[in-house]
Amino acid sequence: MVQLNYNRMFKSVKRRSRMNNPTPVVLRLKTFCVTDKEVPKCAIASYIINGYRPRLTQTQAINSVFAWHNETVNIWTHLFPSLCFLLYTCLQLQRQTTSIFIISAFLMSAALVFSATFHVMCSTPRLYYKYLTCDNFGMFSTIGLCVGSAVHLISINLTQIEHVIYIAIFGGILAVSLYFVVEPTIARSGFDADEMTLCTEQALRGNKLAPFFLLLCISFWIVPIVHLYFVNEELAVNITLILLWEYLAWVSCFVIWFLQLPEICFPGSFDYFGNSHNLFHCCIVLCNVYHIYNIDLLLKANNIQ
Repeated sequence: MVQLNYNRMFKSVKRRSRMNNPTPVVLRLKTFCVTDKEVPKCAIASYIINGYRPRLTQTQAINSVFAWHNETVNIWTHLFPSLCFLLYTCLQLQRQTTSIFIISAFLMSAALVFSATFHVMCSTPRLYYKYLTCDNFGMFSTIGLCVGSAVHLISINLTQIEHVIYIAIFGGILAVSLYFVVEPTIARSGFDADEMTLCTEQALRGNKLAPFFLLLCISFWIVPIVHLYFVNEELAVNITLILLWEYLAWVSCFVIWFLQLPEICFPGSFDYFGNSHNLFHCCIVLCNVYHIYNIDLLLKANNIQ
């Protein structure tokens, strides 16, 4: 009886000790990452088998930023560049440079934070659908910023009415894209998603429409550049050469993402690093950096200081 009471007391003290000094979630996640068989359907990435986080609360999900799992690279390939763009914004403010540099860098930083937020929080169905809106909004904001500023700097060489028309058309396309891709996830965010067998129809609907609208958005700059070709051929050619490589980089991003290269060829080999979503994130950041550089070239081509 004495021994039994002692064991109970020891267990009680040990339990209180754990409550007062809980093991950090980061350390637990290094040991308790699970396979695709143990996570909700919405959280499963095709051909990614291992490294998934278990169901986490929002606080635990935030702590998992510093753990090693299959979302770590996706998080930091957006979170770290967003801090760099924010620092660049502060430097440009001190130098009092052209406002388009400041606005572009700041909005790029904000858009990357939106996307990183989703990858931090996507471990449960409820959080997945709640924050998927952030990821889609961040993606389209980045595209809208890069392509929108290019459309502005191209159409500014046309008449004022034509300039306004092109900006309005692009804004309309971007708004429609946001509605068809982001709105379904907003509707789904209030769904009682406690079951592992959650239906992903709404998310799939958004993903099916996303490639079409993304391609439409990133290709829109071609319309005003063709118009400019008939007005000022030399300037149109110079701007095309500036933007062509950036456009090809954007297309390459989405080709890699859509074809799911390279994990489709080697399932399970790129679970933690080097899969299509990791490469997609890296390419997006490179496109943003390239666009900042191209803004300077476009301003010089238009003789704008």
